[in-house]
Amino acid sequence: MSKNMTEENKAELEAENAEANAEAQDAEIVEGDDTNNEGLNSKIDYEALLAKETEAREKAEKAAADVAFKLREANRNKPIEGVEDDDNKPLTVKQLQEVLAKERQETQKQLQEAQADKLAGDLTESEPEKRLVMEIFKNRTFPAHLSLSEQMEEAYAIANVKKIKGENSELKRALLGKKTLSNS
Repeated sequence: MSKNMTEENKAELEAENAEANAEAQDAEIVEGDDTNNEGLNSKIDYEALLAKETEAREKAEKAAADVAFKLREANRNKPIEGVEDDDNKPLTVKQLQEVLAKERQETQKQLQEAQADKLAGDLTESEPEKRLVMEIFKNRTFPAHLSLSEQMEEAYAIANVKKIKGENSELKRALLGKKTLSNS
């Protein structure tokens, strides 16, 4: 049984690595060219960015599923000593607690996602932008110390990095122009 657990751990690690690689590729796509300051003058194509984010997530999920499938197929052919048919056994207290804990986690995740959706609606100006922010929120792993609103703000910043950089550079130019303006 411990042999199966280590192989499952390997599958989880490989799945996480595949997801991390997809997120790294996606971060490169979102960041783009730093010298381009068109963010203030042109509209951001949220639909295209959403499609790229969704594609990266689906690619990572597919890679993780493929790895898990291959491991299950490899384990299926190996006989396991001392293991009987688990379908006919009654649940133990520990197994029931694990099932209930998973159920609570899923419920908590759904509640958090509903709250995140409301926060995304408050932060964004359009529906495509909101969907992009939500997709980025779902695809990222944030530090545990961040509150939900801080996580949503980070997702918003990732979605609008070009726009924010453009506004920042425009404000810098305006301040510089204000300092050099003569009053005579």
